[in-house]
Amino acid sequence: IATPAANYHFVSWSDGNIESTRTITVSSAVNLVASFAIDTYSVSVTSGTGGSVNSVSGTYNYGSSVELIATPAANYHFVSWSDGNTESTRTITVTSNVSLSASFAIDTYSVSVTSGAGGSVNSVSGTYDYGSSVELIATPSANYHFVSWSDGNTESTRTITVSSAVSLTASFAIDTYTV
Repeated sequence: IATPAANYHFVSWSDGNIESTRTITVSSAVNLVASFAIDTYSVSVTSGTGGSVNSVSGTYNYGSSVELIATPAANYHFVSWSDGNTESTRTITVTSNVSLSASFAIDTYSVSVTSGAGGSVNSVSGTYDYGSSVELIATPSANYHFVSWSDGNTESTRTITVSSAVSLTASFAIDTYTV
């Protein structure tokens, strides 16, 4: 009987026989050696949209340490591994088959749009994904006119592309007349 230690498996006897338990008939001197090998497991690591993982997928011996690295693409951030772990770089110890996926999310930014006295703006304040287009509309009240946005832009209706947090205020001025 060839009995493997924990986390090993029987491979064969030195005479090529692959039965771990066997009966032999002794008719001369016999010297048999049992061969064992450490158990191996597969590791599969993938990534979702918005990032990548290091190339560590493959077969590993029991007890091997494997470093996993999840790298977000530009304008994305790492969220978690499929097992719930939130460390983008981590080391696992292989004790069974492993299949993990890294998930990423697009970066989001707050957009705050307000108006000064003498007018109003459309309701677009909120959180937007990177790259979103947001139309801003400044509407003057009666007897007022639009002057500019707080970033100096003088278009009362304009579209911005969100690439960072934005806070803009529309300015208005009362109409004046020459008498």
